[in-house]
Amino acid sequence: MDEQRNSMEEKILACAKELFLKNGYDGTSTTQIAKLAGCNQALIHYYFRSKEKLLETIINQNSDIIFKYFSTIPEGCNLREKICHIIDIHFEFLENNPEFPLFLLREIKNNHKFFESFRSVVLSRLGNMLQELQQEMDSEAENRFLKDMKAEDLLLDILSLDVFSFLISFPMVLLNKDEQAKDEFLKKRKEHIKTAITALIENK
Repeated sequence: MDEQRNSMEEKILACAKELFLKNGYDGTSTTQIAKLAGCNQALIHYYFRSKEKLLETIINQNSDIIFKYFSTIPEGCNLREKICHIIDIHFEFLENNPEFPLFLLREIKNNHKFFESFRSVVLSRLGNMLQELQQEMDSEAENRFLKDMKAEDLLLDILSLDVFSFLISFPMVLLNKDEQAKDEFLKKRKEHIKTAITALIENK
Protein backbone atom coordinates (compact mmCIF):
# COMPACT_ATOMS: atom_id res chain seq x y z
CA MET A 1 0.00 0.00 0.00
CA ASP A 2 2.82 2.40 0.93
CA GLU A 3 4.66 1.56 -2.29
CA GLN A 4 1.51 2.24 -4.31
CA ARG A 5 1.02 5.57 -2.53
CA ASN A 6 4.65 6.59 -3.06
CA SER A 7 4.43 5.61 -6.71
CA MET A 8 1.33 7.75 -7.25
CA GLU A 9 2.83 10.71 -5.36
CA GLU A 10 5.96 10.51 -7.51
CA LYS A 11 3.87 10.30 -10.67
CA ILE A 12 1.82 13.35 -9.67
CA LEU A 13 5.01 15.28 -8.88
CA ALA A 14 6.61 14.30 -12.20
CA CYS A 15 3.50 15.31 -14.16
CA ALA A 16 3.15 18.58 -12.24
CA LYS A 17 6.80 19.43 -12.88
CA GLU A 18 6.41 18.67 -16.59
CA LEU A 19 3.35 20.92 -16.88
CA PHE A 20 4.78 23.72 -14.73
CA LEU A 21 7.91 23.82 -16.89
CA LYS A 22 5.85 23.80 -20.08
CA ASN A 23 2.95 26.09 -19.17
CA GLY A 24 4.10 27.94 -16.07
CA TYR A 25 2.48 27.78 -12.64
CA ASP A 26 -0.53 29.97 -13.49
CA GLY A 27 -1.01 28.20 -16.81
CA THR A 28 -1.31 24.79 -15.16
CA SER A 29 -4.40 23.49 -13.36
CA THR A 30 -4.80 20.55 -11.01
CA THR A 31 -7.26 19.18 -13.57
CA GLN A 32 -4.47 19.03 -16.16
CA ILE A 33 -2.10 17.44 -13.66
CA ALA A 34 -4.68 14.83 -12.67
CA LYS A 35 -5.39 13.99 -16.32
CA LEU A 36 -1.71 13.53 -17.15
CA ALA A 37 -1.10 11.50 -13.98
CA GLY A 38 -4.16 9.32 -14.55
CA CYS A 39 -5.85 10.13 -11.25
CA ASN A 40 -8.59 12.42 -9.98
CA GLN A 41 -8.19 15.92 -8.52
CA ALA A 42 -9.27 14.73 -5.08
CA LEU A 43 -6.17 12.52 -4.89
CA ILE A 44 -3.90 15.47 -5.67
CA HIS A 45 -5.52 17.51 -2.89
CA TYR A 46 -5.29 14.51 -0.55
CA TYR A 47 -1.55 14.13 -1.07
CA PHE A 48 -0.54 17.78 -1.48
CA ARG A 49 -3.52 19.89 -0.30
CA SER A 50 -3.10 22.55 -2.99
CA LYS A 51 -1.30 23.44 -6.21
CA GLU A 52 0.88 25.84 -4.21
CA LYS A 53 2.00 23.04 -1.87
CA LEU A 54 2.68 20.88 -4.91
CA LEU A 55 4.98 23.58 -6.29
CA GLU A 56 6.74 23.92 -2.92
CA THR A 57 7.38 20.16 -2.91
CA ILE A 58 8.93 20.34 -6.38
CA ILE A 59 11.13 23.28 -5.35
CA ASN A 60 12.26 21.35 -2.27
CA GLN A 61 13.01 18.26 -4.36
CA ASN A 62 15.20 20.22 -6.77
CA SER A 63 16.91 21.95 -3.86
CA ASP A 64 17.53 18.56 -2.23
CA ILE A 65 19.25 17.35 -5.39
CA ILE A 66 21.64 20.26 -5.79
CA PHE A 67 22.45 20.59 -2.09
CA LYS A 68 23.06 16.85 -1.90
CA TYR A 69 25.66 17.38 -4.62
CA PHE A 70 27.18 20.24 -2.63
CA SER A 71 27.60 17.92 0.35
CA THR A 72 29.94 15.75 -1.75
CA ILE A 73 32.57 18.50 -1.98
CA PRO A 74 35.67 16.93 -0.38
CA GLU A 75 36.79 18.31 2.96
CA GLY A 76 40.12 20.05 3.02
CA CYS A 77 39.62 21.78 -0.35
CA ASN A 78 41.15 25.21 -0.65
CA LEU A 79 38.93 28.07 -1.81
CA ARG A 80 39.88 27.76 -5.48
CA GLU A 81 39.12 24.02 -5.51
CA LYS A 82 35.81 24.57 -3.71
CA ILE A 83 34.75 27.20 -6.26
CA CYS A 84 35.51 24.78 -9.12
CA HIS A 85 33.48 22.04 -7.41
CA ILE A 86 30.51 24.42 -6.98
CA ILE A 87 30.63 25.33 -10.68
CA ASP A 88 30.85 21.65 -11.72
CA ILE A 89 27.89 20.76 -9.48
CA HIS A 90 25.71 23.63 -10.68
CA PHE A 91 26.46 22.87 -14.33
CA GLU A 92 25.57 19.20 -13.80
CA PHE A 93 22.25 20.20 -12.22
CA LEU A 94 21.47 22.58 -15.10
CA GLU A 95 22.44 19.95 -17.69
CA ASN A 96 19.98 17.52 -16.07
CA ASN A 97 17.29 20.22 -15.73
CA PRO A 98 17.75 22.42 -18.83
CA GLU A 99 14.26 23.96 -18.66
CA PHE A 100 14.68 25.07 -15.06
CA PRO A 101 16.47 28.43 -15.63
CA LEU A 102 13.75 29.73 -17.99
CA PHE A 103 11.02 28.47 -15.68
CA LEU A 104 12.73 30.08 -12.70
CA LEU A 105 13.09 33.48 -14.35
CA ARG A 106 9.51 33.45 -15.64
CA GLU A 107 7.98 32.48 -12.31
CA ILE A 108 10.10 34.88 -10.23
CA LYS A 109 8.91 37.69 -12.49
CA ASN A 110 5.23 36.72 -12.69
CA ASN A 111 4.45 34.71 -9.57
CA HIS A 112 4.91 36.33 -6.17
CA LYS A 113 3.98 33.10 -4.34
CA PHE A 114 6.66 31.21 -6.22
CA PHE A 115 9.24 33.88 -5.45
CA GLU A 116 8.48 33.73 -1.72
CA SER A 117 8.59 29.91 -1.68
CA PHE A 118 11.82 29.80 -3.66
CA ARG A 119 13.43 32.53 -1.55
CA SER A 120 12.49 30.75 1.69
CA VAL A 121 13.92 27.42 0.53
CA VAL A 122 17.14 28.91 -0.84
CA LEU A 123 17.84 31.04 2.22
CA SER A 124 17.23 28.14 4.60
CA ARG A 125 19.50 25.82 2.59
CA LEU A 126 22.24 28.34 1.82
CA GLY A 127 22.73 29.61 5.36
CA ASN A 128 25.39 27.14 6.51
CA MET A 129 27.06 26.97 3.13
CA LEU A 130 27.41 30.76 2.91
CA GLN A 131 28.74 30.92 6.45
CA GLU A 132 31.40 28.30 5.73
CA LEU A 133 32.33 29.96 2.44
CA GLN A 134 32.61 33.36 4.15
CA GLN A 135 34.88 31.94 6.85
CA GLU A 136 37.14 30.44 4.22
CA MET A 137 37.19 33.69 2.24
CA ASP A 138 38.02 35.66 5.38
CA SER A 139 40.85 33.29 6.27
CA GLU A 140 42.40 33.85 2.84
CA ALA A 141 41.60 37.54 2.60
CA GLU A 142 45.09 38.71 3.50
CA ASN A 143 46.76 37.11 0.51
CA ARG A 144 43.81 36.90 -1.88
CA PHE A 145 42.35 40.38 -1.48
CA LEU A 146 38.97 39.01 -0.39
CA LYS A 147 38.64 41.23 2.65
CA ASP A 148 35.74 43.31 1.25
CA MET A 149 33.94 40.54 -0.66
CA LYS A 150 30.83 38.82 0.72
CA ALA A 151 30.18 35.11 0.16
CA GLU A 152 26.68 35.79 -1.21
CA ASP A 153 28.15 38.14 -3.84
CA LEU A 154 30.68 35.54 -4.91
CA LEU A 155 28.03 32.82 -5.10
CA LEU A 156 25.67 35.10 -7.02
CA ASP A 157 28.44 35.83 -9.54
CA ILE A 158 28.95 32.10 -10.04
CA LEU A 159 25.26 31.17 -10.33
CA SER A 160 24.49 34.09 -12.66
CA LEU A 161 27.30 33.20 -15.05
CA ASP A 162 26.28 29.53 -15.02
CA VAL A 163 22.59 30.20 -15.68
CA PHE A 164 23.29 32.77 -18.40
CA SER A 165 25.44 30.21 -20.21
CA PHE A 166 22.47 27.84 -20.42
CA LEU A 167 20.01 30.57 -21.37
CA ILE A 168 22.17 31.73 -24.26
CA SER A 169 22.71 28.14 -25.44
CA PHE A 170 19.00 27.73 -26.33
CA PRO A 171 19.12 30.11 -29.35
CA MET A 172 22.18 28.22 -30.60
CA VAL A 173 20.16 25.01 -30.80
CA LEU A 174 17.16 26.74 -32.39
CA LEU A 175 19.29 28.43 -35.04
CA ASN A 176 21.84 25.71 -35.72
CA LYS A 177 19.93 22.61 -34.58
CA ASP A 178 23.26 21.31 -33.38
CA GLU A 179 23.26 19.71 -29.91
CA GLN A 180 26.96 18.88 -30.21
CA ALA A 181 27.82 22.55 -30.77
CA LYS A 182 25.75 23.48 -27.71
CA ASP A 183 27.50 20.85 -25.57
CA GLU A 184 30.90 22.09 -26.71
CA PHE A 185 29.88 25.68 -26.01
CA LEU A 186 28.75 24.80 -22.47
CA LYS A 187 31.92 22.82 -21.81
CA LYS A 188 34.06 25.82 -22.79
CA ARG A 189 31.85 28.19 -20.81
CA LYS A 190 32.25 26.09 -17.67
CA GLU A 191 36.04 26.22 -17.89
CA HIS A 192 35.96 29.93 -18.70
CA ILE A 193 33.79 30.64 -15.64
CA LYS A 194 36.20 28.69 -13.44
CA THR A 195 39.11 30.72 -14.80
CA ALA A 196 37.27 34.04 -14.45
CA ILE A 197 36.04 33.44 -10.89
CA THR A 198 39.33 32.07 -9.59
CA ALA A 199 41.15 35.01 -11.18
CA LEU A 200 38.70 37.32 -9.42
CA ILE A 201 39.23 35.80 -5.98
CA GLU A 202 42.98 35.77 -6.50
CA ASN A 203 42.84 39.35 -7.80
CA LYS A 204 44.91 38.51 -10.87
